[in-house]
Amino acid sequence: MIAGAVMLASGALCLGGAVISRSRLGIAAAAIMALAMADLVLLGLVPPLAWAVLLVGAGIALGLGLRLAAGAGAGAGREAGSGAAGSAASGIGPMPRAVMIASALAYPAMAWLVLAHDHAAPAAGAHTGHGSFAALLPLLAIAPLVAVLLALAAVTAARRAGGLAVESGAMAAMLLAMSLPGVL
Repeated sequence: MIAGAVMLASGALCLGGAVISRSRLGIAAAAIMALAMADLVLLGLVPPLAWAVLLVGAGIALGLGLRLAAGAGAGAGREAGSGAAGSAASGIGPMPRAVMIASALAYPAMAWLVLAHDHAAPAAGAHTGHGSFAALLPLLAIAPLVAVLLALAAVTAARRAGGLAVESGAMAAMLLAMSLPGVL
């Protein structure tokens, strides 16, 4: 129950961070994630496989958007302006880029966790006694990404980039909550 609340709150915080950043692609991806968390925790209307496909697609779209922004920055020159529009066109700083990369990687990780939990649920009763390592596997696989997200949250908080810090921390909390056995 606590893990579900963490997933819902993290989804809302990530969506809020995306809205603050004014990135259309980020808002779309975060909206998919927030809707997936709400459905998985509260409603159960959409099959987990559908959410997994949408989450992987969102991660790929974020990665492609990051790649296109890097290409546009190289072509447009770094003196092309300032503010949100200028930074989007002329290149992204190293800290926001690192947060965006980690976030893009978190979406397929979430999809995997959604599928792992969906697959583990029917098998849990059938394979009793084998759950100790299998239950820890998602957590062990996700741990490096969670560590990177937490480090980014700390660094961005120290640099007074609150939106990035909240987004990184919320993404880490969501992955941890989803990694716990029996959450979904």
